Order: sequence, then structure tokens, then C-alpha cells
Amino acid sequence: MLVPVDDVNTMFYWVAWHPDANKGISQEEWRAFCGATVGVDLDENFRKVRNASNKYLQDRAAMKAGDFTGIKGIPTQDMAMWESMGPIADRSKDHPGTSDVAVVQFRRMMVAAAKKFQEGAPAIGTAEPRIPHIRLASFEGLAPKTVDWRELGSENNKVEA
Repeated sequence: MLVPVDDVNTMFYWVAWHPDANKGISQEEWRAFCGATVGVDLDENFRKVRNASNKYLQDRAAMKAGDFTGIKGIPTQDMAMWESMGPIADRSKDHPGTSDVAVVQFRRMMVAAAKKFQEGAPAIGTAEPRIPHIRLASFEGLAPKTVDWRELGSENNKVEA
């Protein structure tokens, strides 16, 4: 979860869960995989040891050996990219192309929603009409070609990973 703190800062929460306690990996194994072990990768206040001030402890030797980023843990890799962009990206010199149509449209929608909110309208998604609450699902694994990928993870189509 990315939760805005103010105009230039965001709090990052990583949540992992599986409804079947017999599947998946333990919390300790997951933290080790993500590079988020308290006392090793995070301090006692859950602040990351790898950060911009120490260049995320990037391992150049590991990069030469084939590790793409040299930064341990997927969350830390993500944060290194987010943080290296700076607090506010200057979009005034962007040159969106055809493949950016969805990004451009999303930005237009967000600007319009912010302007309406400033004028006193409800925040986007809090008033009718809105997308109804539906059950969201995810799937990880291999599936036979005969299975419709749009149904993976849904109650209608269980495929064992």
C-alpha cells in the first residue's frame, strides 16, 4: 500500500497474505526474500537499512555476476527507483507517445477530479455512480492453455499452482 503522507512523501506498507496457512512461505522466509528482516534489513522502527544515503548498499560485484540491480529485495529495488526520481517529477518536458495514451488519460482524469474536489464535489470514487465493490482476485502459477486467464483466481475456476 502506498499512502500519501503529504504533498511529497508517501508511506509504503507491504502486505502479504494467503487464505490457506498450509500454502505459501512463512513470514520469516518472505521477509528474507524481500530483504525486509527486522534487525538485518530494517531497524527496530521498520526503517530500511538500505537507503539513498548509502546508495541502497548496491553490490556492483553482484551486478557483474548477473544480478540486474545489485540491490537486495524487491521492495528496496522499487523504493530506490521511486526515491531517485525526486519528490516531484517535472512533467513539463514530457513527450508522450502513442503508447502513453492511457497515462495521459489517467492524468487528465485525476486533474479533473482534483479540480472538482476543490470546488466542493465529493472525492472521486466516493459518490454514485462508481464502480461496484467486486471480489478482486490474483493468481500466481502455471495454467493449461485450456483455462481462460481472466478466470484465474476467481471462485469459478480454481487451478492449482
